[in-house]
Amino acid sequence: GDIKAYVNACLHRGTQLRTEGGCVKQFKCPFHGFTWGLDGCLKDVPEAYRRYLENIYRRVLNITGSPVKIEFKSGENPFAGRKNKLTDRQIQRKRRLMKFVKQKK
Repeated sequence: GDIKAYVNACLHRGTQLRTEGGCVKQFKCPFHGFTWGLDGCLKDVPEAYRRYLENIYRRVLNITGSPVKIEFKSGENPFAGRKNKLTDRQIQRKRRLMKFVKQKK
C-alpha cells in the first residue's frame, strides 16, 4: 500500500487532530468536528456550522421567507489548470495597490 503523511493540525485553528498513533480511516477535529478523509477531502461538516453559513448567506443576501440550504459537494475543480485573466480595470487597481504598499515600507 501507499504511505501518506499529513500535518497533525486542523486547517482552521491548528488544533491537534490525533494524540495517539495508529491507523485511521478519517481525521476529525476535536474542537470543531470537521472530518477529512485520508485523501484530504472534507467528508463532514457539523450541523452547527451549516446553520452558521446559512444564516450568514441569509443576512448578507437579505433573504427573508425563503429556505437556504448549504450543500457540500465533492468533485473535480472546474477551474483547475485555468489561469485567471484580469480585466484592464483589475490590472490598474492592482498596480495602484502595489504602489501604495511599496510606499508604506
